[in-house]
Amino acid sequence: MTTALQASVRPPETVDGRLSWASPAAGLWVASRAGDFAGYVELRNGRFEVTDGLGARRPSCGNLEQARAALAEPRPAGPAAAPVRSHLTAGLVGAALSLATVAFGFLRF
Repeated sequence: MTTALQASVRPPETVDGRLSWASPAAGLWVASRAGDFAGYVELRNGRFEVTDGLGARRPSCGNLEQARAALAEPRPAGPAAAPVRSHLTAGLVGAALSLATVAFGFLRF
């Protein structure tokens, strides 16, 4: 017996041709740009909390329109995303090599 699950996701709304928005749950709006994740807005304690596509928090907003506009704006000047990704990649590669070394050590005995 097979059970099919259906998500009640509203179709994306395009705002000013750059961001597309979907609301997969009450109080949650997810943005994408050209098919790539661009961030999300979450309603918490009466404020609209904004998180960009790299996981950086943006200032909270008083209404949904302001929050959406905050993601449409370019990322504020600060550390580039590339070093964060490169450190993450280096960490994951290091962890994988460590696991491989341990596994190889067990196989030798």
